[in-house]
Amino acid sequence: MKFRRKEQMITVYSKNTCAHCVNTKQYLEEHNIEYKEVNLDTNEEAKRWIIKQGFRTVPQIYKDNMLIEGGFQGLIKQPLDQLVT
Repeated sequence: MKFRRKEQMITVYSKNTCAHCVNTKQYLEEHNIEYKEVNLDTNEEAKRWIIKQGFRTVPQIYKDNMLIEGGFQGLIKQPLDQLVT
């Protein structure tokens, strides 16, 4: 089975020990923004995909199949109305 990001949704690639990942998820939940979490500690296929994209840090956040650059800091700079699916 090939790993694919779900389109038309925010996807947060995270790890268990990542404080910025926790902040990202809290921010989205506080603003009632639906998201899907992909934990790289438990999903080897997703981890390989993220590394193949050139990333070594988390969170990596995608909206509608497009990277939101800057992780958590990049996310909070986005207008809220653009984050709602």
